[in-house]
Amino acid sequence: MVKSIGFVAFSLVVLLVLTNCSKENSDPSQIELGVWISTDKKDTLELISQTNFNKSNPLLQDENYDYKLLSKDSIRIGYRGRLFIDIEPTHHKYMLAGNEMTIDFTNTFCFGFDEKVITYIQE
Repeated sequence: MVKSIGFVAFSLVVLLVLTNCSKENSDPSQIELGVWISTDKKDTLELISQTNFNKSNPLLQDENYDYKLLSKDSIRIGYRGRLFIDIEPTHHKYMLAGNEMTIDFTNTFCFGFDEKVITYIQE
């Protein structure tokens, strides 16, 4: 009986530790609002809310996109600009480290973005 109680207590502790770890890894952090410029100076993102940004480059000015952080390393981006093109949102890996944000566009085409890993620096 004592062994059973000890096993149950141990199992509960392990379950609590694993549950807390999984919550920590799945909570997306907020991206700082403001202007983000790509390191090659070709793109500018202006994050105007926690769900919306405008993108500018030599071809497109102030095109609107929706975004949602799905986890600490996954972002969904959808074009909502004035060209009225019906495009499904796409999912991408991203990394945020201080004033540097990297988004990987190599795996899925995202309208308006080059198919490469793009690093942005907050202005």
